[in-house]
Amino acid sequence: MFALRSIYRLALLTVLTCAFALAGCSKTKNNPGDDSDQTSAPSGSTPQNTPTGPTDAQPDLTYTVKEYVEERKKDFSFLFNKHPGKVIELSGVVNSWGVRSDGLFVYLDNGESFQAFGIDGKHPWVDALPKQVISIRTIPLNKKHLWQVVAVKGPPPATLTAEQYCKERKADGDAFHEKYRKGSIIVTGIIAQVKDNAESLDVKLAAGSDETLNCFMFTPSTAPIPPTESQKAGLKPGMKVKVLGSPYGLSFMISYFLEPAP
Repeated sequence: MFALRSIYRLALLTVLTCAFALAGCSKTKNNPGDDSDQTSAPSGSTPQNTPTGPTDAQPDLTYTVKEYVEERKKDFSFLFNKHPGKVIELSGVVNSWGVRSDGLFVYLDNGESFQAFGIDGKHPWVDALPKQVISIRTIPLNKKHLWQVVAVKGPPPATLTAEQYCKERKADGDAFHEKYRKGSIIVTGIIAQVKDNAESLDVKLAAGSDETLNCFMFTPSTAPIPPTESQKAGLKPGMKVKVLGSPYGLSFMISYFLEPAP
């Protein structure tokens, strides 16, 4: 009987020893020094303190438009080839905005001409106007990456009511066109009449004393920033509008609408 009890005790001791040994050999999640993939973030989650986009982090590299153009001449895809995953910031003066078949672009002054940058964002042209300095950021994860506007500085273009526009032009037409011919201006006013067709969008603004200012957009569907359906719905007599564009003879050529909101 004594011998049998000894065998049972020995067997139990062996089982317990193996159990502790196996427990000590297993890997523990978040164990310091553990380089296994068990410490990675679960699929679909965002690691803590990790930027989710270019606007959420400080830039690793900054460029002017001219510096960017010079680097691009050497290597067209230099951002992706040399700095993949880095936060890149670029600053420049806005010349214009435009919608192309491959997306929305901002054209920045590079000192000699204008450089186009594909932009991601909801109606950024409303807040970043011509002649203002903007900062844009991207994280090049592939060769075709979009930029996001992160800052806008400087005064907007000159703003005139339709009545002010007509009075200043009448006072000295030559001086008026010399003053505004090289840049964009903003005109505000109350709609007196609207004519919308495939060839053009004509909006006459009340300018006082039964006078109107004719504002027009050539082929609205192919305009730099075509008016949205909600904007078109708001173009009715008596409604206020705010448009950006430039003088064109005795009329005003619209680049895009700022109000009604897109």
